[in-house]
This record gives sequence, C-alpha cells and structure tokens, in this order.
Amino acid sequence: MNLSQLACQYLGFEVYATLSGPLYNSSSVDTPAQAESVICPANATNITDCWYSETKVGRTTERECVSIVCCPVNPCNISGQPLGLESGALPDSAFSESSCISASFCSRFGRLNSETAWIANPSDQYQWMQVQFESSYIVTAITTQGGKLFGKWVTSYTLSSSFDNVAWTDYLNVYTGSIEIFPGNYDRDSHVTHTLARPVVGRFFRIHPKTNEGDISLRMELYGYGPLTDAIASLNFEAKFGCNPPVLGEGLGVEDGRIPDSSLTSSSIWSSGHEAYRGRLNAVVVSGNAGAWVAAAAANNEWIKVDLGEDTLVTGVITQGRPISDQWATSFRISYSRDNINWTFALEKHCGVQKTYAGNFDADTHVTILFPEPVAARYVTLHLVTFARRAAVRFEVLGINT
Repeated sequence: MNLSQLACQYLGFEVYATLSGPLYNSSSVDTPAQAESVICPANATNITDCWYSETKVGRTTERECVSIVCCPVNPCNISGQPLGLESGALPDSAFSESSCISASFCSRFGRLNSETAWIANPSDQYQWMQVQFESSYIVTAITTQGGKLFGKWVTSYTLSSSFDNVAWTDYLNVYTGSIEIFPGNYDRDSHVTHTLARPVVGRFFRIHPKTNEGDISLRMELYGYGPLTDAIASLNFEAKFGCNPPVLGEGLGVEDGRIPDSSLTSSSIWSSGHEAYRGRLNAVVVSGNAGAWVAAAAANNEWIKVDLGEDTLVTGVITQGRPISDQWATSFRISYSRDNINWTFALEKHCGVQKTYAGNFDADTHVTILFPEPVAARYVTLHLVTFARRAAVRFEVLGINT
C-alpha cells in the first residue's frame, strides 16, 4: 500500500489520483517552509505506521510537492480542470483525426463551444479524434457536443489512451470489464458529461464515435490534472486508483414479471399493444405486442412509471429502445417518490438541478444510469425529454432487495 492510499485511508476515503505539484495555490506558505519527508515501511497498513523528518528550507517549488485527491468525487461538479481544448491553451498541433470532410472541419475545430466542429468523412465506426499532450495527464471526465451549425452529432463513443501513440488501451466498464460505450449527445448544443470512476493516465487520448445522428460531428473538452512527472504518472497507472463506483444493485422485477402489469402506467399509449406493461427490459415483438411502451404523442412530456409495491432502495435504471425499429428515448429525467404524491428528481437534492441523462442510441443496447447513492422509493418515473422518431422505452429498475 503506497503513501497516497495510506493518507486517504486515514481520512476514511479511497485515492482518486496522485498529482505532481500543489493542488491548490501554495503561495501563502511562509519562508522558510517546513519540508517533510514521509517514510513508510513496506508492510505499512496505516499512516500511523509511518514517520517523517522535518527540514527548514526556502520556498518549495511545485516540482517538490505532491497532492492527493481522495474519493468520493462530487457528483455535482467535474473533478479536475479543463485541459485546454475550449480555451485554446492546447494548440491546434495537438489535434489529429482519422479523417475530416474538409480542412474547415478537421479536429482542431472540435473544441467545446466552438463555432464549427470536427466532421468525419466517411461517418463510419472506424473514425477517431485525438488529443495529445507534451507530458502525461490524468483525465477524469469528458464533455461532448454536436456540431453547432448542423443537425449532426455523435450518439455513442468509446475512449482510449496511450503513452506513446502506438500501444492503446480502451477504457473498460468497471462492472463488466468490457469496453465502455458512452452515451453521447441527443442534440447539437447540449453538453453531455461523463465522469470516469477510474481516471485515465496518458499523453494521447482518442474518442471513437460508434453511432451518430447524421454525419459524425463532435466538439469536446477533457478534464483532469497535469502535467505529471514520469514517476507520478507511473504511480497512478500501476496503482489503478479510482473511486468505488455506485452500487449496481439488481433488477427489481420489471423485466422478469415480478412487477405485475397493473403496476406499470404511463402518460399515454400509441394504441393497443403499446401499453406501459409492454415496456419491460428485453421484451420482444409478438403478435399484438409492440415489444415496448410507445407513447401517443411525439412530445417531450411523456412518462412511464412503475410501482415497486413497497419502499425499496433504488440504485438506478436500465433502458432500451423498441426492438426491430428506430424508436428510442435519447434523453430523459428520473423522478422517485415514496407516496406517489411528493416527487424528487435524480440529483435534485445533491445538486439543486434536475439531471437530464443521455439515453439510448439504438434499439437494443442497454444504457445503465446509476444514482450516486441508493434512494428510498416505491415509485419511479422516467420522463422522456428527447427521442428518436417516437417515444418508446423498455426498462428495468435496479435496487437492493431487502
């Protein structure tokens, strides 16, 4: 166990990242300052097993300081700082791409909130946009947008990293160990941010669009910490720091039928065969059954609700679109209640806002949304914000059976 782990453990946390230099401005430290060298035996299991020696020195430099970021990461704020894409601090020469439709739409224009965007040509699953840094950085989050001038955006993508631009490592799902497919954007301007439970260390970072609305069109920002010394970069890479992800839970009975049909209701239905109880995760199309709940109107005020039967610790939801179709919810909000009268939206208590989640990007892929911590609820409602073609959903509620 290294010193970073011992320090965070002593405070009751896990290590999220170890950094070169002070995390906060250290100019207020008096001169001469106290330099402390902390020494721990190889078998230390608590920071109280360690000792330190003090030396009076002149003002310390940033390269002589080490900072530690402990978990949990605040769900309302992005951990880390913008790494220079939007601000222009990162030069155009740091951008590259698999292709671009013209010189006016290459990756150097793919900066968050820019007037244009990166547009690939062709728009297939083999395209990528790359950002490189002069030194190693820790990337903790990514924000994406579509193209401002066009109705085009990336609806899902994967992330990879490298130290040498030769050997690449895909970011993996912390639960399954498979390559993580991140839900992307649902319109041309909204920001969609994903915070990484396990931060990524490297010099080169690539976004690989997998599905898209119209042509592949992307603007983005990376967040994190750096630059790092080689020793600190190696420490983070080898230790694989990161926060414990939210509790996954298990299906509470929407998919397998433990929740009766009468406990699934909705704002409307398209017609017979499209009722709320058809919207069970992995439902299939059979005669007289559309295989999903489909709302009557193409409007953004449609909802589907489940009554779990009793107060339950709810950890999140899984959603799908309608099978054998091009209909799915591309973004939604989630609310929950214990009495079907007083409702709270996800993250409203934590952050003071109603969180809009990026939803599905095809008919069948599962998109899992987890709350930062379980919530007590009997009723859970999905409120559709945007959708592809029609408002159609299959879903499951996740939680802890007690």
